[in-house]
Amino acid sequence: MKRYIIPTVLMVLSLGVASCYKDLGNYEYSEIPEITVENLPEMITVLASAEPIVITPTIKSSIEGVIDESNPNFELGCQLITNSGLLSTGQRTLDMNPEHKKDVNYLCTERAGNYTIWYTVTDKRTGVKTNFTIPLTMTSATYQGWLLLCDEGDENKVRLDMVSWFSKDRIIPAYNLLGGKVELKNARHIMFSANALAAAGDVLWINTDDGTYELNRDNLTTDPTYCINGSYFINDPKVPVVFTEVAKTGFPSMMARYAVTSEGDLYRLGNVYGSAFENKANTLVMDGEPNFKVAPFVGIPRRYQNQYQALFYDITNKRFLYCPYDYNYPDHLSVLSNDKATLFDWTTGKDIVSMKGCAFGNYGVVYTILEDASHNRTLYGIDNNAWNHPVQTLYKELTGEGIKNATCFTYHDQYAYMFYNNGENKIASYNMGDNTYISDMVTLDGEEITYLGISSFLVPTSYRPDTSDEFDALQHLLMVGSYKKGATDNNGGIFRLYKFDQNARTLTKVYEFSGFAKIRDAVYNERW
Repeated sequence: MKRYIIPTVLMVLSLGVASCYKDLGNYEYSEIPEITVENLPEMITVLASAEPIVITPTIKSSIEGVIDESNPNFELGCQLITNSGLLSTGQRTLDMNPEHKKDVNYLCTERAGNYTIWYTVTDKRTGVKTNFTIPLTMTSATYQGWLLLCDEGDENKVRLDMVSWFSKDRIIPAYNLLGGKVELKNARHIMFSANALAAAGDVLWINTDDGTYELNRDNLTTDPTYCINGSYFINDPKVPVVFTEVAKTGFPSMMARYAVTSEGDLYRLGNVYGSAFENKANTLVMDGEPNFKVAPFVGIPRRYQNQYQALFYDITNKRFLYCPYDYNYPDHLSVLSNDKATLFDWTTGKDIVSMKGCAFGNYGVVYTILEDASHNRTLYGIDNNAWNHPVQTLYKELTGEGIKNATCFTYHDQYAYMFYNNGENKIASYNMGDNTYISDMVTLDGEEITYLGISSFLVPTSYRPDTSDEFDALQHLLMVGSYKKGATDNNGGIFRLYKFDQNARTLTKVYEFSGFAKIRDAVYNERW
């Protein structure tokens, strides 16, 4: 394609004046060059914050031939102009080519919408500017995929990146999606809650040291009005809520949400009596005064079936407690009876390291790692039976290589396996069935493992718009977040997904994406 735009030349002809003087003929004509462009797209469509705007034109002058940025007589420019409203900078235009190169490769982080690109060629000798326009449509890259909650830089500024899923042949990373007016620090947890029958609907929350915020699900931005302290609490706890989880009744409604503050106070939000947290629940008496603190973990298995209890760990008295299923939604916890303690005493006297639920078993299992004063670690498995007293299913002293210093743990939904980081750069596994370890299933040279998790969907297959095998295969993959040592651009994060073969006891890499900040947590943003 060849496109012509001829600049306007103003010529003043005054025949009346011309008749009053003699043409001496002592002047020169200067030909104005005609600028044409080839290979300029008729229109451009990209994913916002994910796909770069690429323009590689061939520019010709009718006098000088092909020109580029090396020609000192011309200046090349490229501006982004919003068709309505203002850009995030508060302006209507954005310079996409500050170095005045011929080719443009620009990753735009503005919101999805319609824009116009102005590609300009300016003749610096005459000031004549030739403009070429290209319609631009930026679509959302945030509809569905893995959300990566990250820390960036020495100050651990919270950043939200994403791996957007469109099909198995089109998976595109997107970066720095957390817009708005809030700067948060120290990422902790990101939570997706599917609530089809609840008034609030599906929600996404991010938890940081500076508080918990609800995300706009369409563009994954947040602002001060989305702080859950102000919008979800009847009595503002006055301290940041730093960790949340969700308990469910049978899908697609919601039984309860739990929130633990940075002070160790527990709140419970029921679906029957209201939509806000009210009284502190870290007490053993209905409407009682809180007299112990709980760890920032909520033990809920990831399986939709019947009703669920939630497990907690009392860090004051070093014991397991639980919130039973009850239509009255009591704002208090209950003591677990040692009459049904088959493997260990519910009061352990140990410090908690980790607590995480998974979908393994009939009802799902909550696995907890505790350690004693000598930093010896023990794994506790508790089957969170829907109608009965929680059942003890596992008690194992952990002796594997690197287990005492491990910081990342996760549990497979289909097999009795735990994965953890051995040292900084090795993925190790523990088979709970035969009590065996593999200390180096995967070694990531020059990297630090920052996150481990299992990619599991909360929404059952029957409710999903995509029930294909290729989409279902995204489940049960091991998610691994790592960071390149020595990276100086805040983009050294790598996200990998591995398929676990139980028979061969191997991990096979399925996907790998890079360019992220330091990954702290991940969740799949489900749509249905």
